[in-house]
Amino acid sequence: MMRRLFILFTVVLFSSCSTFKVRVYYDERFEFENFKSFCWMSGCEFNIEGPSYLAGDTSIVHSFMREIKSQLQDKGFTYNDETPDFLINLHVVAFEKEVGGYTPYHIYGQENDFTPFLAEESYQYLEGSLIIDIANYKTSTVVWRSDVIGYTDSGKVFSEKTIRHVISKALRQFPPD
Repeated sequence: MMRRLFILFTVVLFSSCSTFKVRVYYDERFEFENFKSFCWMSGCEFNIEGPSYLAGDTSIVHSFMREIKSQLQDKGFTYNDETPDFLINLHVVAFEKEVGGYTPYHIYGQENDFTPFLAEESYQYLEGSLIIDIANYKTSTVVWRSDVIGYTDSGKVFSEKTIRHVISKALRQFPPD
């Protein structure tokens, strides 16, 4: 019974964590309506900090960049690497985590059937954060930031669908109203 409750609790916990938490910060005095074109921040190396199977995979970074570019163009912004109005910086940080506990079970046929034994169970997952900074090209100051925090199965590679979903959530409030 306790084992079933533990498994049910774990499933509910991690299914509720499959959503992403988004935080957006921006300069409320800044006039975003002047932004028409964008470019990647020069000198910035977009990278992933985390487990080797993610950090060593440059295709994930390129997928994030491609999706950011696509979604900004869908919002009416144009890519211009000569004279952009704003610059974009991208950073991904991920950590492998583990949660576990003990669940009681009984061995059939013992003298005392009520003596519980404990079985250790654990679940590995990946906790990550995607940070998108948008800086004013003229002043080189960050005027908008989105921080997306989420959880996924450990060892799972990001699919294009997941990347599209995360970037959509990250850029949903850009430009601010």
